[in-house]
Amino acid sequence: MTLYEINEQIRKAIELGFDPDTGEILDMTALEQLQIARDEKIENICLYIKDLMAEEVALKTEEIKLAGRRMHDEKKVASLKRYLQEMLAGQKWKSAKAVVSYRKTQSVVIDDMGALPEHLMRVKTEPDKAAIKEILKSGEKVDGAHLEDGQSMSIK
Repeated sequence: MTLYEINEQIRKAIELGFDPDTGEILDMTALEQLQIARDEKIENICLYIKDLMAEEVALKTEEIKLAGRRMHDEKKVASLKRYLQEMLAGQKWKSAKAVVSYRKTQSVVIDDMGALPEHLMRVKTEPDKAAIKEILKSGEKVDGAHLEDGQSMSIK
């Protein structure tokens, strides 16, 4: 029975279950039982809410722990990739379970942000590396920037 139904039965018991001459409630036991059922229902709802709140706190704590573990693992992966790239020195490597390959990459290195032309600056006052890269690749010179060749490693 729902809390709403219990409340409705209590209301009906009060309206219909009293002596019109004396105003006395005729079936006090039934009314007390309904009140006990109501109190139990309210208590159970409260306990369920407390359980949900405790689970919410536990989940938030676990999310923080997992985020920390993820960041730790990301740093470890980056470090191990740098180490492997240094050890292989651009050499491809392959086994039955893993393949190390390379592809050429090119990135813009900003030497002097103050020397860059205004039209190559983003509103956030940071260099627009994509635009600078396109200009540098076309052979034009951009004061304060140059292209630098590198390698990007892929592990599958």
